[in-house]
Amino acid sequence: MKNAVRIFRFGFLVGLRDFDVFWKNWRIWLVAWILRVVTVAGSWVLLGRLLESQDRLEYLLIGQAIIVGPQAAGWAVPSSTWNRYDGIYPMLVIAPSSIAPSIIGRSSIWLLNGVGTSLITFLVLATAFRLPLPHAVLALRAARPPGE
Repeated sequence: MKNAVRIFRFGFLVGLRDFDVFWKNWRIWLVAWILRVVTVAGSWVLLGRLLESQDRLEYLLIGQAIIVGPQAAGWAVPSSTWNRYDGIYPMLVIAPSSIAPSIIGRSSIWLLNGVGTSLITFLVLATAFRLPLPHAVLALRAARPPGE
């Protein structure tokens, strides 16, 4: 088990490097990927505003913020194919350990990309369209020390 965790960690570090090579740096990721995703999701939310229904606006906003996550995490599939064509799998097969921790570690960065994309999209759209977030307000009130 300890060996599998070590291999997963190194696979994850390679995945971080893949992500860095793919996007060059975090600024390009924000401008190219997040701006694109927020713009597309925002156009659907604008449709909800056009229908003059707060319920549909909220439904579309939350739905679009959620659906962009799997779209971003979907990059795990092509990255696995890139690994195959780069000749990485034959080297992993002859390694003295299982192939699974390495592949899972290397592809897990794209899952984190999906979570981050959904979260950022939701926060940007909720701010832009003034979505009421009563749970966030309650959490902020609960985080304050008593007497304030």
